[in-house]
Amino acid sequence: MICHVCESEMRYRFHIDIHPLYRCTVCRLECLNPQPGDAVLRAIYDESYFLGSGDSNNEKLMAKMKKSTALGYLELLNTHLVGVENPRLLEVGCGSGDFLVTAKEQGYSVAGVEISRAAVRDANRKLEEKAVMQGELSNLDPEQLGKFDCCVLFDVLEHVRNPLTFLGNLKNILNDSGVCFVVTPSLDSWSAKLLGRHWMEYKPEHLFYFDERNIKSLLNHAGLSPVSISPNWKVLNFSYINSHMQKFRVPILSSVSSVLSTLLPRKLREQNFRIVASGMNVLANKRQHRSV
Repeated sequence: MICHVCESEMRYRFHIDIHPLYRCTVCRLECLNPQPGDAVLRAIYDESYFLGSGDSNNEKLMAKMKKSTALGYLELLNTHLVGVENPRLLEVGCGSGDFLVTAKEQGYSVAGVEISRAAVRDANRKLEEKAVMQGELSNLDPEQLGKFDCCVLFDVLEHVRNPLTFLGNLKNILNDSGVCFVVTPSLDSWSAKLLGRHWMEYKPEHLFYFDERNIKSLLNHAGLSPVSISPNWKVLNFSYINSHMQKFRVPILSSVSSVLSTLLPRKLREQNFRIVASGMNVLANKRQHRSV
């Protein structure tokens, strides 16, 4: 098996569920091989995939939590869009549109792409406009999409079947000074190093796993120049963390989390706080072709 980034040899590490995981011997990219089939992934991405769905109280708590995280992302993004008025932003894999709603409130002109038909409906309802399109980026007409000042991928890149092709398509719809903002789990994170093969990000739907070194190489191959990589801060609460721990089991930690959930008062369980868990923020500019 050959690495998707540096074309070096990849070697087997262990199985995630029934899916073999391989690691590149040079750049340390990890991926599933063979990848789960479309039917398997469709079964995973059902209506209950997103935590908090179907519970009105949880959805309100999640909306507040997501808005706080979104404001942090926009603050970071703004430092790379200095002087751009009313930036045009595209979110690929936008879910039910929570980030887009916050971006619109902050003066961005927003659009989204999402596979789930139900999520597209919910996003457009929240945005009060038909700004989100249903489908995959590769299947949409670039002329229909137009050009964007920034494209964001939050917890999306690890799910795509060919990250290099995906990022190349993204680059093509960026303005010449456009910015790409990627959030993805990091093999350099403290949680990955602490939990090893029991890392909560090791899931059958996560097809690729990156660190700072190989994601820089991947972006360069796609025609994007990395400008900033930093730990990913999210705003979470214990109720959300416990729900995640119960759905994606981690030995010992999931049991401890369950016990704490019964002991902590509701007010503490629902108190939001900022934390770096397992991800990284990656910002890159569209590389300009220089004439010789």
